[in-house]
Amino acid sequence: MNIDDLKAKELSNLYAMFKQTNDYFDGSEISFLTEKKQLMLTYYIKHTCGLEEQITETLRDMGINPGNTKDSIAEEMTENLKEIIKEEIEDGVKEVGYLLSLNRLMSYQISNLENLQFFQENEASVVDILSSLDEFRNVQKSIFN
Repeated sequence: MNIDDLKAKELSNLYAMFKQTNDYFDGSEISFLTEKKQLMLTYYIKHTCGLEEQITETLRDMGINPGNTKDSIAEEMTENLKEIIKEEIEDGVKEVGYLLSLNRLMSYQISNLENLQFFQENEASVVDILSSLDEFRNVQKSIFN
């Protein structure tokens, strides 16, 4: 394995993580969240969809088809979000539990994006993806503050 293989693997994992997250949120029930949280979550989802597209294009430019790559941690986190939605508990409690799990998912996504910093030298496509990191952090802060 060389550095290009490692970069491709990291990008493939990012693709899988964002694809799984976006697939989860497609049609996901969030009516129990406050209106403000729903609005911010919608913005977050648009942001992750954009990142998925950007990463897909970068992988295609590298001649890589990520195919059915899965991220087991993202899968576990989205399963947890599904379970919280199904719980028969007060909406306020459900919202807090959901937001706690969402915060873990977003932090995981941010740390995986941060890993790309190791590959940014002379890599315009990676630098472009990394340019969204601050926006991603700001979205996370706006949801949880």
